[in-house]
Amino acid sequence: NRGVAVAGPVVVGIGLDAGAVLPPFQRRKRLIISDVDCRSAALAGQRPDFADPRLGELLFRYRARNFPDTLTEDEQQRWHAHRVHRLHEGAGGARTLQAFFDRIDELGEDADERAQDILGALVDHATAIAPDLD
Repeated sequence: NRGVAVAGPVVVGIGLDAGAVLPPFQRRKRLIISDVDCRSAALAGQRPDFADPRLGELLFRYRARNFPDTLTEDEQQRWHAHRVHRLHEGAGGARTLQAFFDRIDELGEDADERAQDILGALVDHATAIAPDLD
């Protein structure tokens, strides 16, 4: 079994979730993990030993998004910092919330009523998930 050496922060790629970039032994492990009880109480105590550190980051982000009550105080701070860096600062090439809102405004200029409703729902959702900057 070969691990993936990663220098610096762990970068989780979009294709990773599909298993496309995992070596065969990690794909098998991923299938096993996917069969594990994913209720929040069971998930909170799981700390699988992945050879590829991106998988640990994926599990952390899955827990943070779907079961935030399973996060320790340190993990909550880590998740908050990650969200601030991505959504407010554009870390990793992410579109910032401000750029998102600006684009929604542009699209809204020529939008019909149905499109305005959809754009409004997108703004509401983005506002709801936006982390505070405090």
